Amino acid sequence: MISNKQKAIVHIAKSQLGLDEDTYRDILLAHGGVKSSRDLSYAGYLAVVKHFEESGFQWETREKREMREKVAHRGGAEGAPVKQNTKTGLTGQAEKKYQSQEEQNRPGMATDGQVKKIYALWYSMPAGYYDKGKALPALRGFLKKRFRVDHENFLTFEKAHQVIEAMKKIEARKTEGRRLKTEGDSPTLREKTED
Repeated sequence: MISNKQKAIVHIAKSQLGLDEDTYRDILLAHGGVKSSRDLSYAGYLAVVKHFEESGFQWETREKREMREKVAHRGGAEGAPVKQNTKTGLTGQAEKKYQSQEEQNRPGMATDGQVKKIYALWYSMPAGYYDKGKALPALRGFLKKRFRVDHENFLTFEKAHQVIEAMKKIEARKTEGRRLKTEGDSPTLREKTED
C-alpha cells in the first residue's frame, strides 16, 4: 500500500494531464496492475508515476510552490491570493492578454488538453502496439499513416478529436480480443456453433 501523500501525487498528475476517469483507470490497470490508487503497491506507484511523467506530468518542488505563492500574494489584498497561471507565471490583466494572444496564434488547432489526452491514450495502449522506448516515433508514424499529419502539434481541433476517438476504438478492440481469449471463445467459433 502507498501513503496518502503518494495517492495525492497520483491524483494531482491525473488532473494535471486532464485524464477522464476511464483513461485514468486504464492507465492504473496497465501500469500498476490495479483499478484504484488505493490498491497500488509501491512498485505499481513508481510505474504509474513514471508513465505520467512520460506523458507530461511535472513535479513542483516546495521552493517553486513557495515562490509561486509569494508572487501571488504580492498582487492581492492581505490574505487574498491572486490567481496565477503556473505555466506562464502571469496574473490578472497580463494573463488575459497572454491567453487571448495564444488563442489567436492557433485558431482551429488542437488544444493542449487534446494533445495531452492523445499522449495519455497512446501510452495506455495495450502491450505490443509499439516498441518500448519508441513511443513518440510510433505515435507520429500512426498520425502520419492514418491522419496525414507529421506531428501531434499540427493537428486541427477536428482531427485531434478523430485521433482520440480512433485510439479509444483501437483500445476497445484490443481489450475485447483479450476478453475473448481469456473466455476461450473466439468469434469464428461462435459463428460455427450458431449455424
